[in-house]
Amino acid sequence: MAEALKGVYKPRNPQSTSFYQLVEDHGERLKNVYSDRYEHQFGYYRSITEKVSFRYLDCGVLRHGFARIRCDQCHNEYLLAFSCKTRSFCPSCHAKRSVVFSEWVCDEVMEPVTHRHYVFSIPKILRTYFRYNRKLLGRLSRCAYETVKEMMQAAMGDNAAVPGMIAAIQTFGSDIDWHPHLHCLVTNGAFTPDGTFHAMEILSPSIIMEIFQHKVFRMLLKEGLITEERVRLILSWRHTGFHIHNEGKVVANDTEGRERLARYIIRPPVSLERLTYDRQGQQVFYQGKDQTSTYDPIDFLAYASLHIPDKGEQLLRYYGWYSNKSRGLRKKDKRQPSPIPPVEEVLTPYQKQCNSAWARLIRKIYEVEPLLCPRCKHPMRIIAFIENDPAIQKILKHLGLWESRSHSPPPSHIYEEIVYVDESSTPVPA
Repeated sequence: MAEALKGVYKPRNPQSTSFYQLVEDHGERLKNVYSDRYEHQFGYYRSITEKVSFRYLDCGVLRHGFARIRCDQCHNEYLLAFSCKTRSFCPSCHAKRSVVFSEWVCDEVMEPVTHRHYVFSIPKILRTYFRYNRKLLGRLSRCAYETVKEMMQAAMGDNAAVPGMIAAIQTFGSDIDWHPHLHCLVTNGAFTPDGTFHAMEILSPSIIMEIFQHKVFRMLLKEGLITEERVRLILSWRHTGFHIHNEGKVVANDTEGRERLARYIIRPPVSLERLTYDRQGQQVFYQGKDQTSTYDPIDFLAYASLHIPDKGEQLLRYYGWYSNKSRGLRKKDKRQPSPIPPVEEVLTPYQKQCNSAWARLIRKIYEVEPLLCPRCKHPMRIIAFIENDPAIQKILKHLGLWESRSHSPPPSHIYEEIVYVDESSTPVPA
């Protein structure tokens, strides 16, 4: 395993990244100026922004706790800081989340059939409604599913048939602007109630667009957000701004392709590779799809904060054959009662993969071996988790690694609740 990887893992240094320095320099200032500079454009300041930004500044920093990793052969040791586990803001934690999601969805959700990648986009004139009322994003994904389902049912002549669909809500465009749209993994056909899969040819994007825009208009009209006059105006344009793309295809036996596409649809809003922060000149440069945009630092953070989901907000939706209800019923039907209780739990392949999750994710994301001793090349292991503040300070001062806090501590209410803990509540190394 180790020979196939690029090398030995080196603990990351988040403080050296442009995004960390940007949040460190201007994160607190954003709250102070938000009402005057951004409220009229972006809506009210959300408390989740403050909570997530403070947690991100603690991510990967040794003074907030760490794991001790030691080689039993030569006794070489290093410290690994805990991660914050936030989504959509911390690039490192979101990258790990993407890997976990892609593996789980491919092993536990997606059937071994051909899938298509659908992208549903809406006009700029309608995007503002979704920024001020984020609950509409879930209803937008429902519109997309109902569109695909109805077209497949009509093509099959069977109203009981349903496709499997995973919808990922993305709120960002290539330039970090507010651009709500949907990335969907859809079975290239539909399932009848008995589980039979019926493949079909690609659905017409133009017809999908007509049905989708009708459903979106009807949803917004029901919410009282637009008028019939506004609908007629948009429909009178040569290009309404609605767009459907469904050319991407992954065949049934392409496991790597499905996993790669699953990771893509939940990629983080901010890409560290595309971000440059000129700390001295106080400018942010971000490489978009067509050009590099220049931002005032506080403006860039204001845009980035738009893409932080509210607490409990679901950006992934499962429909049809892949809905939680449908999958639950199928699992229930497969279970057979046993007269003798099992002595040992039988783990699924996915559950087995989740053991030593941190090390496995590091291997997959960075292609390095985190548990290989750089000195003697023997295996290393985690020997302790250090969470007690006095112990943390004592160890770090002894090693000459203690650093004074470079940013002010968070308000007392910040850590009253755990934000976006997707895995176990046990601290996990970064």
